[in-house]
Amino acid sequence: MDPKNFDEDLSGLEDIDFAKFILENDYKIFYSTDTSVEHYHDETYKQIKNRYKREAFALKIIYPDKVISLFGLISMFIKDLNFDLRNRKIQN
Repeated sequence: MDPKNFDEDLSGLEDIDFAKFILENDYKIFYSTDTSVEHYHDETYKQIKNRYKREAFALKIIYPDKVISLFGLISMFIKDLNFDLRNRKIQN
């Protein structure tokens, strides 16, 4: 089997698509405590809104049968917002 690269045609969530491929093909994902990754978005409200739209389209491609209810969407938004607020960096 050929190794999978990130799907550059996806409008977002390439890491989720890649992890799905790994798990579906019996590869393993390991967590390393001595590795650090920072992923930072310095975005305006409009940019955040557009990113959520792009990621929604990508999610539908990755998981075409997944249905997210309005309650589920609001719940995910609140959890993400709470996480972001707890982990934000204070800028000068």
